[in-house]
Amino acid sequence: MSVKSILLSLLSLVLFLGFIIGIVFLFKTQFILGFIGIFLEIIPIKIHQKAVDEANGGIDKIFAKYVVPVLALIGIVFIILLFTLWM
Repeated sequence: MSVKSILLSLLSLVLFLGFIIGIVFLFKTQFILGFIGIFLEIIPIKIHQKAVDEANGGIDKIFAKYVVPVLALIGIVFIILLFTLWM
């Protein structure tokens, strides 16, 4: 079990959701900056790929490959609904 893989997975999840919040704010204020913010999503994706590569145990492979993307998808849906429909 690799602690580094789990920490990188959590870091990529937090960065990914943080960038999504920023992108939603940018799209609400200035449309062009929202598109520029989409390119920032490359950073958490690269960190997540490194976390998957670092995983060498069963638990961290499952966590990095399946749990983190599912949590990211749930977070994206919640953030977009929160900032666009509910506010």
